[in-house]
Amino acid sequence: MPGPAHPAPQGSSRGPIVIAAAIIGAALIVAGVLVATRDSGGPSPAVTAANSTTSTSSTPALVQVVPATLLPTTDQVRQATLIDVKYTGAVSTKVGADAATTPTQCTLANATTTQSAWATAISAAYQDFGDGPNYDKSINFGAVSVAIFDTPAAAADSLAKVSDSVHGCTGFTGPNSPNGTLAWTVGDIAAQDDRIAWTDTQGGVSTQWKCSKSYRLLANAAAYGFVCSSNPGDGPTKLTDLIAANATKHQ
Repeated sequence: MPGPAHPAPQGSSRGPIVIAAAIIGAALIVAGVLVATRDSGGPSPAVTAANSTTSTSSTPALVQVVPATLLPTTDQVRQATLIDVKYTGAVSTKVGADAATTPTQCTLANATTTQSAWATAISAAYQDFGDGPNYDKSINFGAVSVAIFDTPAAAADSLAKVSDSVHGCTGFTGPNSPNGTLAWTVGDIAAQDDRIAWTDTQGGVSTQWKCSKSYRLLANAAAYGFVCSSNPGDGPTKLTDLIAANATKHQ
C-alpha cells in the first residue's frame, strides 16, 4: 500500500499571503493617517486647490501700458461721433489745473481730466479733435483721454469724485474765451458701478448746444470722452468703450 500523502510544500504560497498582509496593513495605516489629518482640521488637497483658484481669479488684472496707445484712432472717432474730423491735436500727458467753475461743486462736471480727479494718476494722455482747421475754429468738437492709476481702488476713487460732482450739480458757469462766461445746466445723468454719463446743455441759446460726457473704469484705468455739438448722442460713451476695449488687450 502506498504510504500517506505528504503535505505539499507551502513555500510558494506563503510569500503572497505575507505580502498581501503587509499591503493590507500599510493601507490601514495610510487610511488612519488621512483620517487623523482630516479630523485635525487640515484641508484636503481638493479644497486647497479650489481655494487657490478662487483667490487667483478674484484678483483684477492691472492695465500696464503707455496711456496714449489706448486712445482711439481718428477713423474710430469719426465712426463713434459722426463728426467729420479734420483736426486732431497733439497728445498731452499733463494733468491740468481745475477749470474755473462756479459753484466749485461742479468742477468735475465741467472737466474731469484735472487735478481734482487725476492728481494721483501715474500717467495720462489727452487728445482733442474737431471738424475745423483747429480746435478753436471747430463747430463740432470733443476729446478723448485716459489715466492709469497704481491700483483699481485709486481709479475707483476718481470715479467717486466725478460722480459726486455730477450728482451734486444742477448747473454751473465757466469761462469760455473769447465769448466770456457761459452758463450750463447738467442733466441726462446715467450711472452704473463702473461708469457715468451726463450732458451739459448751454443756456441762453436757441440751438440747445450740448456737451455730452462719459467717464468709465477698467481695473486701474479711467477713460473720459466728451463731444460738443447740437446732437452729440452717445458718441462719448462709444469713445470710452473703445478705450476700455483697447485696455483689455493690455491686462
